Amino acid sequence: RPPAPAGRPVFKTVLITDSMMRHIGDMGEHEALGQNHILEVFNKRGTSGLSHRDLMRKLEHLHPNFIYIHLGVNDMMDHRRPEDVIKDLRDFKAYADRKLPGHRIFISLPLRTRRAGPGPNRVNEDIMLLRDALKTYVDSLSPHDRPLKDCSILMNVNENLGDDGGLSPENCSHDNLHLSDSGKTKILGNFR
Repeated sequence: RPPAPAGRPVFKTVLITDSMMRHIGDMGEHEALGQNHILEVFNKRGTSGLSHRDLMRKLEHLHPNFIYIHLGVNDMMDHRRPEDVIKDLRDFKAYADRKLPGHRIFISLPLRTRRAGPGPNRVNEDIMLLRDALKTYVDSLSPHDRPLKDCSILMNVNENLGDDGGLSPENCSHDNLHLSDSGKTKILGNFR
């Protein structure tokens, strides 16, 4: 990767994601974001992975400006409660506040899958409950009267990927679970 032009700031974004964005690294994200914006991708199955020591060491080495977290679907598939996910995020934020000065966290709300049947329907209902819990959590930390530039945690509801908390067909791969190339391109656009 060529160095950033002299005098231009370098922004570092870390994406911590589950398999939904598993092949985003194949999209040429370094070139897509420009020479002054570095993207590193770390795959974790669920929010409990936020406390893994290997991830923490890498984050402390990188000192990212932005941490974009897209997790939660597998937590719901594993029958975890929204409160468990919020606790993992609260613990991660406390860690980041101590060890990663100047960071901002973006919580990317998990998206309902396009799979059908009793199992996926239960998971999709749980995903909607988790989305509501995440909105409440972020709202509690980012009062509406505070300018966005002063908030250390923000939320992306992913309206550009679908409506009502789900993936639209063009943003979903053939398995009805993971992002298509169109969806991955939109996620990369969120980092700009």
